[in-house]
Amino acid sequence: MLNDLQSLPDDAEELKALVGLLGNELKSRDILIEKLKHQLAGHARHRFGDKSESLDQLKLNFAEDEAIAEAADMPREGEGPATKPKRRHSRKPLPAHLERQDTELTPGDACKACGGALRTLGEDITEELEYVPGRFVVKRIHRPRRACTCCEAIVQAPLPSRPIDKGRPGPGLLAHVLVSKYADHLPLYRQSQIFARDGVELERSTLADWVGKSTALLEPLADAIGRHVRAGPALFADDTPVKMQTPGSKKTKTARVWAYVRDERAWSGPAPPAVWYRFTIDRKGKHPEDHLKDYKGWVHADGYAGFNGLFGEDKAGEMACLAHVRRKFVDVHQSQGSTIAEEAIRRIAALYGVEKEARLGSVRRAADSLALTHGAVSRRVTKLSADLGFTLFEKHGRGLRLTAAGETLNLTVGRFLGELETTVQGLRAAGGQESALVLSCEPSVAMRWLIPRLGAFQAGNADIALHLSVGGGPLDFGRDRVDLAIRRLDFGLPESWRVQRLFAEQVGPVMSPGISAAFESGNYIGLGSKTRPDAWSRWLSDNPGIGRPAEVRHYDHHFLMVEAASAGLGVALSPFVLATDDIERGRLVAPTGFSPDGTHYGLLWPSATALSAKAERLAGWLEAECRRAFPA
Repeated sequence: MLNDLQSLPDDAEELKALVGLLGNELKSRDILIEKLKHQLAGHARHRFGDKSESLDQLKLNFAEDEAIAEAADMPREGEGPATKPKRRHSRKPLPAHLERQDTELTPGDACKACGGALRTLGEDITEELEYVPGRFVVKRIHRPRRACTCCEAIVQAPLPSRPIDKGRPGPGLLAHVLVSKYADHLPLYRQSQIFARDGVELERSTLADWVGKSTALLEPLADAIGRHVRAGPALFADDTPVKMQTPGSKKTKTARVWAYVRDERAWSGPAPPAVWYRFTIDRKGKHPEDHLKDYKGWVHADGYAGFNGLFGEDKAGEMACLAHVRRKFVDVHQSQGSTIAEEAIRRIAALYGVEKEARLGSVRRAADSLALTHGAVSRRVTKLSADLGFTLFEKHGRGLRLTAAGETLNLTVGRFLGELETTVQGLRAAGGQESALVLSCEPSVAMRWLIPRLGAFQAGNADIALHLSVGGGPLDFGRDRVDLAIRRLDFGLPESWRVQRLFAEQVGPVMSPGISAAFESGNYIGLGSKTRPDAWSRWLSDNPGIGRPAEVRHYDHHFLMVEAASAGLGVALSPFVLATDDIERGRLVAPTGFSPDGTHYGLLWPSATALSAKAERLAGWLEAECRRAFPA
């Protein structure tokens, strides 16, 4: 275009056309320049900014060394006056679970001044934190060979199962090596040097062999974590680059570690948090698709295009990352000072504040969670309330709660989302695109009773695509995309829900057959669940003829408690629904039987939604199974 300026036309219309072309080209160049300046500013901030990870890793911080030198210069007590003011220590109390070893220092029984008897007025207790270094021990297993005096047969007890066949390491040593390497980032060659100080020569190659064989032992655990993470209604997905040495060369290439997180603590979900890691040699989008194949819940991920294959019809639902959206506005505001970007950042911050305040019930806790001041969160919530035209929160005791207007807005939005979901389901069904039937069930009931029976249901109902969602307590059918839910009816049920009772809850002590004698003699360990910590005390008060356990050990979930009882670790106070299959197989016994605890399990669904024919078939099958398994 610029070369054409050497010979300009004489015609006015042609000159106007040329000026228009030049204007368009300058405009496109200006846009390109602004885009490149924005990208350059982002790269510069990422590389040289105050919060750059690369700089943080290389930045030398001498504060710790200065504190050590200052402490070394401080005179000991009784050695003379201090030249500097004494440093103040913010000491926390020592943890209560640590073992206490008491030493008593007394001045004697008689007064050294007059010889009179001394009486105790009180005492001062000074706690000193000590460390006992770890040490190696050699466990020797003696297996005498015995010969029969009659038939001369030679017998010997077999070796117990060990982590590594024909290997020397015990499970405690293997666990120590793995934790030191992967949790404390202590390379194997340094561990080898540490062990050598104790006179134990363990070559790096030996430790590497142990680590490799230990990972094979942990594969079932990793698979179980993966199943647990993918059983949740929502998960977080992300990847991070790692350097991998290319085989046969000294060069490295960038591989990827994919992390899938299930964390329901934010909404007080019943499932424990967990992270499932997967390793790949590249960042192709097929990897997350393979990892989350058949997952139908919500996936919270960033804008990486490789995650796009997870979302779509009859696939996972997409939750975009608001933090990544906010980051774009931050980049524009810092590079160009845009007032529009600044206002967007403020409104997003207000949404963060409302979310934290509603979830935590306190402005102070919301501010701590957001790493903001109390006033910053309060101002942003106030600004959002002003934009809406009414107050969202009010004081309640020492916390906060939604106002009547806030509750009304919450209910209205909930009804809207429910009606929207119902409409979408109806349109899908009308178009022959009916989605999978989603059944939500409490984790313990799902794992111990429901899942072993679903195969029979699917065999007789092959036309129903059933998706099982694990969760407990209250739920939102529209938001959680749930058609039917099995719940223990121990919470307030909204009037908009339909309830069909399935069976009455019954509880009783269960144990492996080898523990029954100890239970009858009153010398046993009780097993309980953290979700019902007072279950044993209430049951024993209703059954005064049963001896109390020596101690009660609590597990995070009922199914873990019942599995511990099956393994012979104690006597579990278990609901009948969780133990019935193992009792039939002979793995568990219930010598005292089961008694009702006054609660019921029920099948729930929203009354505003008419059950589809397939949902009615599932509900009928569940009712029939419960009648067969739990006769009145």
